[in-house]
Amino acid sequence: MITVNVPGKLFIAGEFSITQPGQTAILAGINRFLKIQATVRDDQVIMIDDQSFNQTYCTTWPRLQATLPTNDDWHLLEHTLKMLALWLTEHHIPLVGLKLTLTSTLNNGTHKLGLGSSGALIVALIRAVTQIHGFTLTKMAVFKLGVLTALSSAIFKVGSMGDLAAAAFGGLLHYQRFDHHWVLAQLAQARPLTELTATSWPTLNIERLPWPTNWQFLVGWTGTPANTQQILQQLMSQTAQAQLMAVTPPLIQQMRTALTTQNFPQFATALRANQTAIQTYMDTIGAQVYQTPTLTALITEAEQLGAVAKISGAGGGDNGFAITPDAAQIKTIWTRWQAVGIEPLTLSFSPIEPEITKIGDFKDGITTRTS
Repeated sequence: MITVNVPGKLFIAGEFSITQPGQTAILAGINRFLKIQATVRDDQVIMIDDQSFNQTYCTTWPRLQATLPTNDDWHLLEHTLKMLALWLTEHHIPLVGLKLTLTSTLNNGTHKLGLGSSGALIVALIRAVTQIHGFTLTKMAVFKLGVLTALSSAIFKVGSMGDLAAAAFGGLLHYQRFDHHWVLAQLAQARPLTELTATSWPTLNIERLPWPTNWQFLVGWTGTPANTQQILQQLMSQTAQAQLMAVTPPLIQQMRTALTTQNFPQFATALRANQTAIQTYMDTIGAQVYQTPTLTALITEAEQLGAVAKISGAGGGDNGFAITPDAAQIKTIWTRWQAVGIEPLTLSFSPIEPEITKIGDFKDGITTRTS
């Protein structure tokens, strides 16, 4: 049996601009996880047992003639399995039947918390299925195969892919967006997935960032799920995005410097400026979906106590967060949030698993296969 635990994500800064090549963001893998336990069956059946929603479905290799429901999550699961079948076939590996048991703490009951569950699902499936077929992939290879899966999916191709980076790497990250136009062109040429995961991608860069030990990170859930893909499809074509893209990278760089030097005032100033820039972008295009009354209350209550606060992700619901160097303010902020209907989430950055360093690794790519 193979067991993998994949973290969810939270965006700290850089949303909306990060959907374009070369743009940068700060994001984090957090300590809530999607877990997959994979065991081998003696047939070609793939049994999927989602314990979070108490549902079980079956499909089969190689064409994946599925009895899965038609909602987005199951479509994404089926599409990821199809991409994995193609990847394994490129390696001339016989496909084995599987039982996949899914459990998740990225939801609150049947409600998603906006913690990147779709990206976590893709990454967890890649890690579990490749490992049970005898492969262990580097973090970068997992991320790239996840991106190729998402970009070739009808329902997940619009986003920044930052949730895939958080799920694959964990911890606090500086993420520079790859050139998706180049990647899509490679997919259109039907280049093998193995080649694409092993080659360098234009403008892609992912780096680990430090977190000052005395800075407190608080997350609040609004209780209202948001559909990030739907929001991005409505907003990405707007010309006002160019203005946002011009101001965001310097602010991200200021935050990187402030994290390294543990300069909270500098970090807070740059984070507030990023929040203002995103709100200006939304106001310019006439969007009404970003800063809901509950998210406004989340920011206001925290800022009144000297913290810096911001919406995480696409807005329209889901989460916001506050950061403060004053641990004594934690309880007060949480109490104020609860008074306005915001649920505090006890989150921290996810543990970082060691990178694979076995002899035989491809550059940027796959490790040796074990028999």
